Amino acid sequence: MKISYRINLLVMVLFTLLALASAFSDASNVQPAEDPIISQAEMEEQGLEKADMSEPKSSGKGDNPALIADSLPNNDVLLIPDSGADNVGMYDPITGDFLGVFITGHSGFSTPICAVTGPDGNVYVSDQVADAVFVFDRGGNYVFTYADASDGLNNIRGIDFRGDHLFVTSGDDYVAEFSGPHTRLTNFIEDGSDPFDIHFLPDGRALLADIQGTTDNVRLYNADGSFASQLFSVNFPEQIQSDSLAPGAYLNASFTADTVRDFDIDGSTAQITPWNDGRGVYRLGNGNLLLTSGLGVFEVEPGTGVIIAQKSAVTGRFIELCRAPQGPELGFISGTVYSVPGVPLPGERVIASGVDTDTTFSGVDGLYITGPLQPGLYDVAFYDAVYGDTTVTAVAVVANDTTILDMIRGSVPDCEYLIGDFSGDNQRLGGDVTYGVRFFKGVGLPPPDSCFMDSTGAYLYVAGDCNGNCEVRGSDITRLVAYFK
Repeated sequence: MKISYRINLLVMVLFTLLALASAFSDASNVQPAEDPIISQAEMEEQGLEKADMSEPKSSGKGDNPALIADSLPNNDVLLIPDSGADNVGMYDPITGDFLGVFITGHSGFSTPICAVTGPDGNVYVSDQVADAVFVFDRGGNYVFTYADASDGLNNIRGIDFRGDHLFVTSGDDYVAEFSGPHTRLTNFIEDGSDPFDIHFLPDGRALLADIQGTTDNVRLYNADGSFASQLFSVNFPEQIQSDSLAPGAYLNASFTADTVRDFDIDGSTAQITPWNDGRGVYRLGNGNLLLTSGLGVFEVEPGTGVIIAQKSAVTGRFIELCRAPQGPELGFISGTVYSVPGVPLPGERVIASGVDTDTTFSGVDGLYITGPLQPGLYDVAFYDAVYGDTTVTAVAVVANDTTILDMIRGSVPDCEYLIGDFSGDNQRLGGDVTYGVRFFKGVGLPPPDSCFMDSTGAYLYVAGDCNGNCEVRGSDITRLVAYFK
């Protein structure tokens, strides 16, 4: 009986331990309450990465941390923000090869989206979650914040310059226009669209990626911001880019539609390339496409979508061309110097002084040209021994243009004359007949009283034009003789 009791007791203990183990196992498999399900498209719209939902972002320097550039090189590069590591990488515009990280370590970054070069040569980076546009010099150094939430910005995406004005797309259904740092103007577009990117055409019109719900499309706007036309419908269009090898053609990467479209300004489609979760797009100099997604930067065969090479494993965003630094944009001042209207004055010294200084002389035809000159206001001085010094102030020099400035140094006296007074002594006498005859024989001086005629571009000895036919000929002597008779 004792043995049976002990066995039963052991069995009971064993079952108890098994029950406890099972209960512990069940408890360990209970999932915590989950947040409401957020779709991938909704995350993209708000600027959230999958990593943002689970763990802090990496503070590293991207896929190739050893390749850190001190500054932008003296050649063209492509700039692609990495919204996973919060930096901006450089890529070769011909091959798409990764060249190094240009901007890194900026504490203000949260989800950098688009990096464009401004008219001042600095790099402007939009950040979707920071609600800001940050400015960096060509050395990758932070300079200042151009615009942020204090200007009313929220959930910003693609940006683009038109002239010196910056245009910023927002998830609050507008495209903001700025004329300078923290100087916001009336919204360029605010028509109910949900803009994700804007791309300006050379004539001032703009292409817009609209992700407004079920009406997602790419559309065209006039230069004044008014709606022109819808080019095509596509689910969640992201970056719009010019085709670098086909002027007048454009590219669009679409996140949810999983396509890259090659299209014309009339909306016609030349080619569609399959591409999952597309964000940024650029046509490489070798003809292939450089595309981005949350998995990296890839060189892709147009049309087929076949991956030729993965260039980096960053969290890629928009792709923008950053041009090599150009020489200063200069202008000129040019014109013709006249002694009196219609008579060119050669050998005139012309001095332009202002931001620059340049001295030149007029040629045999009176033509002069000063420069090249840096843009700005100049004083232009004309000098010769006969007429002395004459200065024209505040002459504007414009980059890549020529300012025309003509100068008439002397003046023609008033045309006060006496018809038939060939000699110019203010009397009409028989001696004027003799004076005129000597002139026509080539042994005497021309009549001194004369006026410049705009209609003929020449001088007329008006005092000798006795018959009034705007010519001085022998017939005028005959007319004068008849007058005296």
